[in-house]
Amino acid sequence: MKTLAIQFPVEKVENPQVAEGYATTTENSHAIIGSPNDQKTMLHYCAERYKLVTNAEIFVELERLFSMNPKTADYQVTIHNHKNVQFAVDFVFPQYKSLIKKVDEVIAGFTVRNSYNGKWNFSGFLNSYREICSNGMWGMAQALTVSNRHTEIVLVAVQTMFLEVINSLDAFEMQTAQFELLASVERQTGWEDRLEEIAKKSGIAKYHDEAKAIARAESADLYGGVVNDFVIYNALNNVLFDNSLNKKPQDTRAKIDQVVFANLLAN
Repeated sequence: MKTLAIQFPVEKVENPQVAEGYATTTENSHAIIGSPNDQKTMLHYCAERYKLVTNAEIFVELERLFSMNPKTADYQVTIHNHKNVQFAVDFVFPQYKSLIKKVDEVIAGFTVRNSYNGKWNFSGFLNSYREICSNGMWGMAQALTVSNRHTEIVLVAVQTMFLEVINSLDAFEMQTAQFELLASVERQTGWEDRLEEIAKKSGIAKYHDEAKAIARAESADLYGGVVNDFVIYNALNNVLFDNSLNKKPQDTRAKIDQVVFANLLAN
């Protein structure tokens, strides 16, 4: 079990202060208590209505499904754990790897998020990762968010996630063919205007200079200094998913990313 480190025991209980006779607000009537590193810890206060979804409920079944399917059995994981209350697990599938223009490596991936502080709903995002990209690439991202998070629904959602992953892997060659198409459109001049035009048309109003700097660096590293539409896409994608620049919800960013991709393909 590759995600065992974040599957520590966790439960929702009545706020201990209530038992001691202290008054609390409705929003703090309960508490999330977990035992990371085998040490019982108060992780978060919450309202009674808060539905706790544990990491164990998600990842035991998801990893079981991945390990049983030959397409995903060799999956690899990277775990992001923020103060034991916010979690993101990046899965990549080594069998599904492609080189764009024979130099730019892309690999199929899937990210699952969960939290014990209510900041993130249990959700999953299909994506593609690039070796050169510092924050990964969310190419043609899709989102599946669970709105009713009772335990029996979570199990169904996990199984649905697995099927979404399998379907996306089956379409990986088509997706990378579109990446290859963008990379074939080289722009010796005027690419800065092209980047700004696509950004504004797609609803990205800021950080055009940051995106241009990324495009220059990546084109120099991979494409002999020539910018192409795939580099432009990734430059905008990078600033879109940079948490230090963008505070929009992840699913909103994924939708904007799809618009960027569609606008580049359409023109």
